[in-house]
Amino acid sequence: MYRRKKRRGKFIAGCFILLLLGFVYGYMSNNRDVPNKPNTGEIKVSESKGEKIQKDNQPNNGDMDPSQAMVESKPPFGQTRDVTKDNLVTDQTKLIFKTYYQKSRDTVTEEKSVPVAMVGENLKKLEDYLLEHYAGWSIRSVNKDFVELYRVKESLSPHYYIVKEKNGFIAIFQIDENGNDVLIEQTEIPVSGLSDVDRKKLKEGIPVKDIEEINQILEDYSS
Repeated sequence: MYRRKKRRGKFIAGCFILLLLGFVYGYMSNNRDVPNKPNTGEIKVSESKGEKIQKDNQPNNGDMDPSQAMVESKPPFGQTRDVTKDNLVTDQTKLIFKTYYQKSRDTVTEEKSVPVAMVGENLKKLEDYLLEHYAGWSIRSVNKDFVELYRVKESLSPHYYIVKEKNGFIAIFQIDENGNDVLIEQTEIPVSGLSDVDRKKLKEGIPVKDIEEINQILEDYSS
């Protein structure tokens, strides 16, 4: 009977060992057959890198080469040609001379054509030419239609008259283009019979704009 119990114990122990081995074998087999799970974290990182590469490959206007930007912003050929024409002197370009006379407080304007040699040249060359040949003038405006030159003179404007004393008599002078007094009439009205104030005025000269004013002055002093 003792031998039966001993055999039964060995049998039970053997079954337990077999079950344990079977469990271990099955567990290891299951782990080996399970496929590798994708690493979502790594995929996301890869996708992020891919998006970054794609974004880096996209053109950035801020990093555009300056020469390329100039080419893209360059106006059409026809437009450039028009702009060039606007910078050229033509036979229709006028020279406007304006002189302000301080004593008479008026401005005289004179218009001339550009020199023939300047037709077809650029405006900068015309400007240099005028500054060289018209000393005392300043250029106020330059374009293909006209060039305006300006100056200030302390004299009376041309064609003004001056009534003043000459050799004891009242005389009439006219201002020429250069600001000089040109005698046009010597009257027989003496200044000796006039008041000191009138004689002083005639000695300094009375500026007159037209003939009507001259006749009025002569009438006043002869009466």
